[in-house]
Amino acid sequence: MHISAYCTSQVRDSAESAYLSLSAVPRTACHPRKSHVLVGGLGGFGLELAQWLVERGARYLVLTSPGGVRTGYQDRCVRRWRQAGVAVTVSTADVTNVDETRSLLLGAASMCPDGVGSVFNLAAILRDGLVVNQTAADWSWSTKPKVSQSISFLQFSLQCNVETAGYEDSVACR
Repeated sequence: MHISAYCTSQVRDSAESAYLSLSAVPRTACHPRKSHVLVGGLGGFGLELAQWLVERGARYLVLTSPGGVRTGYQDRCVRRWRQAGVAVTVSTADVTNVDETRSLLLGAASMCPDGVGSVFNLAAILRDGLVVNQTAADWSWSTKPKVSQSISFLQFSLQCNVETAGYEDSVACR
């Protein structure tokens, strides 16, 4: 991904050279020949991020979710992207498993000409409650997607020459 902020072009080459300055709107662009992997990609934030990536040029998406496509909205988004020429793969791989993570990233790298451009870990397990009331087992269960997936993805992202890795998390306070 890159950001283009300002562009200057030389219009003539003479002693009285004039330059045309063009203002550009800073905007992230996605490499159209690389795949973009979104773990938790069928959740609310994942679907919005996928749309954002497509609007910026992404043409290969890999969306993971343990249950696959379950809602009409998820189905509609996937169908809309496919109709627009975007190759969308929906995976139910268990990305807390090292072998399945490796397989997922190697598959994403082989689905397009230039490998994997980005990996976003958006997975979350919601365990509502005050932190002081959570047991060690509750905490471990709810943080497993971030901790174990992040380690596996970082290891294999290096092997697949991933350009961008993003991790989303949130904490709510009362």
